[in-house]
Amino acid sequence: MVSDMMKLFGFLLLGCALAFAVNVTPASAASGPLPVVLYPAQQKPVSALNIHAVLDYVVMNPIIKAFQQRYPNVEIRLIEFETADLFQHTVEGSSHTTEPMDAIVGDLLISSAMDLQVKLVNDGYAQRYESPYTRRIPDWAKWRNEAFGFTFEPVVTVVNTRLLPEPPPQDRQQLLELIRSQGESLTGKIATYDIARSGVGYLFAAQDSQQATTYGRLLEAFGTHSVQLACCTGDILDGLASGQYAIGYNLLGSYTKARLASAPHLQMILPADYTLIMTRIALIHKHALNTQNARDFLDFLLSPAGQQTLASESKLYPIDPGVHGEVTADWLNKHAPGPLKPITVGPQLLVPLDKLKRQRFLSEWRRSLERETKQ
Repeated sequence: MVSDMMKLFGFLLLGCALAFAVNVTPASAASGPLPVVLYPAQQKPVSALNIHAVLDYVVMNPIIKAFQQRYPNVEIRLIEFETADLFQHTVEGSSHTTEPMDAIVGDLLISSAMDLQVKLVNDGYAQRYESPYTRRIPDWAKWRNEAFGFTFEPVVTVVNTRLLPEPPPQDRQQLLELIRSQGESLTGKIATYDIARSGVGYLFAAQDSQQATTYGRLLEAFGTHSVQLACCTGDILDGLASGQYAIGYNLLGSYTKARLASAPHLQMILPADYTLIMTRIALIHKHALNTQNARDFLDFLLSPAGQQTLASESKLYPIDPGVHGEVTADWLNKHAPGPLKPITVGPQLLVPLDKLKRQRFLSEWRRSLERETKQ
């Protein structure tokens, strides 16, 4: 009881400190340890919602604004993370930082690293919730009424058409043949995730190792051509747009699709042998301070209005097949050149995260890249 009272007192003090916070713009937030954006409530009385998300500010902004139109009394604090950092922050709490804004408990946790979100659920960091909206989620995209998928995003290959011969590779075998045929001209021109740093990159690599017969040979080809490793899709897209890279492998289709308008020389390819589909997972923290607001935001994400906002403004592929347009699950199901393979949300995602298995997988991945680079 004393411990609970001390925790409550600590959170009250934190709330007092945050009462003096001002709006943090994306530019100024980037200079701090964690980017924080404050969305003031539009009406009183004011309640709070703390969202910890692996989503860019520009992507979250439309959905938060739309939510606040329906819930004008809710003040939202959005903190952006990378995938592995969100997991560590949730597990370790605020013991690693002295920044007050970083110490806030995330009421709602959103991440593209499906396996790490499932691990948080498995390890007891989420609370159960069920509503008419959560019941509409396909079975493959939810687990234990604690992990809720709300997007249907393709994992794609992206090429700079100015740097490659026509036609571009349409599947992994063609990609492998292209890399081999181009020789040294592609050395240093291929980019993908650094799976030791990126949770979602590790997830995609683990899935490829199970799905693709070309996985080992592609890894060898990447190694012989000095593959460039990055933390995130955005950095790779920047390199592709500038001409630094010619090929980006296993990128998020949502971010890629949004970039094409300003970089028409880039082409997004849904691999015809199979296209992985990932879903961003939202969960409500077991110790959320603002549980009802977290539930309301989750329901809005899954509602027809929220799903339409994801497609039309946030440029994320919504999971609802009833939403129409080019950036939707409906469009992918109708136009993908090959099978779509959704990554199922569930305990099977925990297997590659086993400490020994992860160490072995990373060791083999590094060894393959380094060995081939030295040859």
